[in-house]
Order: sequence, then structure tokens, then C-alpha cells
Amino acid sequence: MAVSILSRYCNIRTLGLVLLYALLCGLSYFVAYQLRFDFNVPESHALDLINTIWWVVVLKLMLLVASGQMDCVLSYFRLPDAVRLSLGLFVTSCILASMWYVYDGNGVPPRAVILTDFLLSFFLGMIDVGDLPGIVKVIEESMSPGEKKTKASKSKAHLNGMK
Repeated sequence: MAVSILSRYCNIRTLGLVLLYALLCGLSYFVAYQLRFDFNVPESHALDLINTIWWVVVLKLMLLVASGQMDCVLSYFRLPDAVRLSLGLFVTSCILASMWYVYDGNGVPPRAVILTDFLLSFFLGMIDVGDLPGIVKVIEESMSPGEKKTKASKSKAHLNGMK
């Protein structure tokens, strides 16, 4: 019994998935703090960010594992996967919000950070790993202005030909 559970979760795929979710959760938590304070985090809150990011990410990962999110195939993100992801992240946000009320906001993230982190984590968690090359291509195309002009002129010429 213990061997089957251990072999189920101790493989390269699951380790990569845990690392990916840890990176995404840490990134969303950091960006949530930055957005809350308009990218000018006060020193006291910056210390809270540094002191809390590790246990918040670990809490999210534990609840994502408990909700079954580590068992899914990332190339096929379906509605049940979205429900599992939202359930794990929602429970994490509820725990953080209850901690905020119990400790009067001392040593826990602000409520706006908790809400923003939930939303960012959910949308970042929905990114399909198979879609990453397409996302990178769209970003590259939007960054190169010369290529954008030629595409715009081609589409304009195409539209003029339709009249």
C-alpha cells in the first residue's frame, strides 16, 4: 500500500509538476504583493512577503496535492481539472483569510494580496504546458514592431481586396 503511493508520487513527472506549481504559486504571490502596493512595497510588508512566501507556497502545494491536482495530465486541461485547481486554491485562501482575522493581520498577507494571489494562481495554473510555445510565439510577435507592421499591411491589403 505504502509502496504504491510512494511509487505513484515519486517520479520525474510529478516532481516536475510540483516544481512548476511551486514556481507559479511563488510568482503569483510575489506579483500579488507588488500589485497591492503599486510596485512600491513598504519595508514592513516586504519583510512579511519574505517571511511568509515559503509557507504559503507549501500550503498551496499540499492542498493542490490533496485536491488531486498532481494526478492530472497537463496537456488536457478540462473542467474537472479547473474544479480541482480552484478547490485547492480556494481552501488555501480561506485558511489565509481566517488567519488574517485571528492574528489581526500580523504576520499574514493582507486581504487584497490573498484575493489577488488566488486569482493569479488560478489563471496561471490554467495555462496548459502544451500551449507554452504558442504563448511565447505571440509574445515574440508582439515585441517585434517591424514584423507587426508587415502583418498589419498584409491584412489591410487583404481587406481592401475584399471590397
